Amino acid sequence: MPLPSYRVLSHVYIRPPSSVSVQAKKIAPEEHKSMQGEAPTVGSYGHASNTVLFRNGEAVTMTSNNKFPTPMRDYLRNGPVTQIDDYYFGRWVRYGNENYPNREWNKPIMLEKGSAVITSLGERKAQFDKRDTPIPKYVTETYVKGPNNLLGTGISRIQSSVKQKLANYLRTHDGKELASYLNSSGLSPEDIWYAGTGNLPESAIYGVSRLHGKVILEAAGDAYSKIVRDSKFLGVKPEDLLNSILAEEIAHIWRGDIDKDGDSIGIEIAAKELVARHYERLAKGADGDPKKTELKRKYQKLAAVKRLDAETTPQRYGKRAGLEKLIETLEQEAEELGVDKTEYISAQLARHSIKYMDSKEAMEPEPDRKEKQSEAPRESEAPA
Repeated sequence: MPLPSYRVLSHVYIRPPSSVSVQAKKIAPEEHKSMQGEAPTVGSYGHASNTVLFRNGEAVTMTSNNKFPTPMRDYLRNGPVTQIDDYYFGRWVRYGNENYPNREWNKPIMLEKGSAVITSLGERKAQFDKRDTPIPKYVTETYVKGPNNLLGTGISRIQSSVKQKLANYLRTHDGKELASYLNSSGLSPEDIWYAGTGNLPESAIYGVSRLHGKVILEAAGDAYSKIVRDSKFLGVKPEDLLNSILAEEIAHIWRGDIDKDGDSIGIEIAAKELVARHYERLAKGADGDPKKTELKRKYQKLAAVKRLDAETTPQRYGKRAGLEKLIETLEQEAEELGVDKTEYISAQLARHSIKYMDSKEAMEPEPDRKEKQSEAPRESEAPA
C-alpha cells in the first residue's frame, strides 16, 4: 500500500477497512468438548472414601486439580493412584525386595560395636567465629560415635531411657529423700550435664562417667528390657528396680566415685551399701502406719536387693558386673541345690532383708567423704 494512502489522524495506527469480513462461528454450549471440569473422586485422607473411574482400560482418579490414569494391571496390583508419588509404588516394592541384595546403595550400614550417641541435658549459648556476627542462639550438644544413621535411634533412647526416667525418679519421694540423705551424710552434689546411650559394657544397665570434665549418665540400649527381666526374678516392680539403679548412679556422683582410682570393687560395694541404707531408712520411716505397709515392704525388698548385690560384688566384678550376673549366680546355686530358682532367689532376698533391717548400721549416716578418703578403707570396702 503506498505511503500516501495511510490516514494519520493521531499517534494511533488505524488499518484500512478489510476487504474480507470474517465472523467467529458460534458453538452451542452442549457441543463444547474441551475445558470441561470433572468432580473429584479422591476425598480428604482419612475422612472420605475414594472413587475410581474406569475408562478405556485404565483406572482414573480425579483430584481437585489433577487426573491420575493408571493401567488396569497396576491398579489391580497396587491399588488406585491418588497422588503423583503412587506411580512409583511398584518401583519401591521392587527395590525393597527383588533388587535389595544386589544394589550396592541399598545395602544396610552395619553399626560398629561400641557405637554411642550423647546429648546435653540442656542448651548452651552457641559459639561463633570471631569473624561472624554473634547472635543469641542456643544449641544442644550432640556427639555420635559410629554411623550417622544411629543418631535418630540414639536420641530416642536417650529421651526415653535417661531424660524421662531420671526426671520421673527425681520427682518421687524416693528421689527427694535420697538427696536429703546424701546431703546429711556429708556428700556434695554435682550436676549431670550429658545423657548418652550405647557406650557401656554389654552387661551394664546404667553408668556414669565424664565428658569434657562434666558428668554424663548413660543407659544401655536394652536397659529397660534387662530391668523387666531382672525384676521378675527379684520380685519387685520394674519401675522400683529402675529407681534403685538410678539411686546407685546418683550415689556414685555424690560420692565422687567417677574420679577415684584403685579399689573399684570397694567403690562399688560402698555405693550399693549407701543406697541400701537409704532404703532401710525409708522403710523404718514407714513403721507404725498401716497405710504404708506396702510401701515399707517395697523399701525392704529394694534394700535387700542392694545388700545382696553388694555382698556378691567381689565374685561378679571383673567378669560381668550388674544384676544380670547376680541373677545367673543365684540360678546356678539353685540348680546345684536342686530347688526352684524363683523361690531360692526370693529366699536369699528375704535373708538379707532380715539380716540388715534391725541392725544399727542401717540408720548410721555414711562418714564425710573427705574424711573417708584420708582414712583406711572400711571392711565393707576392702577388695575380696
